[in-house]
Amino acid sequence: FFWHNYIDYGEELLQTRINRSNTLQLSTAIPSEADLAHTRKRKKPHGKSEIDLSIEKPPLNAPLSAASLPAASLPAIQTSYWHSSEARRLFRPLATEKDVVEGIDNQIELLRTASSTPHGYLTLIERGWGNKTTEDVEDGLTEYQVWLVRQKIIVLTLALLVAKEKMESTKNWNSCCEEAVIAATRLGIKAGTHSRTVRNWYQNFRIQRKITVLVLPGKHNLPPFLQ
Repeated sequence: FFWHNYIDYGEELLQTRINRSNTLQLSTAIPSEADLAHTRKRKKPHGKSEIDLSIEKPPLNAPLSAASLPAASLPAIQTSYWHSSEARRLFRPLATEKDVVEGIDNQIELLRTASSTPHGYLTLIERGWGNKTTEDVEDGLTEYQVWLVRQKIIVLTLALLVAKEKMESTKNWNSCCEEAVIAATRLGIKAGTHSRTVRNWYQNFRIQRKITVLVLPGKHNLPPFLQ
């Protein structure tokens, strides 16, 4: 047995006054464990009540409420430049073309085809000369006019290639024309040395996808400084 189990009895003995009348009544029997458990006083904290701090946890298969879910941030919707109204106004896709990019691809293909054969440029010349045939148009052009048409075709092709590559990020048509002028100059192209000139060429080309050649009656249709 353990001595500390009998402390309470020791305290009671100290509080008992012994004299001749009760000396003979003092029992030396050791109390049983059941008696000790009954007489032992349970100590309670002073001024405090027992609080159940356990947290009730929901079952694993319980559905989460909307308030308990973290707020999800919606991704920002970014519209491609090629789907903008600005791109459609600038590059003028046809009604039969699904988008601006397809329109630019078709324009580039037209210009490339015109450069691929000796007389391919004639397919791009606007037929504003009445009922004249292709041969009549070719006979009516001077060497300077043919040279100018071919140079326009090359520069416009370069400008559209740059635009298809960079307009999505730069959104600057003038800078595309400037790059086209620099590239054309390296190739020996003399016509269209300024971006504004290239922009004007394209403004006339994009509507009918034709290149206008001015033929003045009674003139030799030479460059102004040679007339």
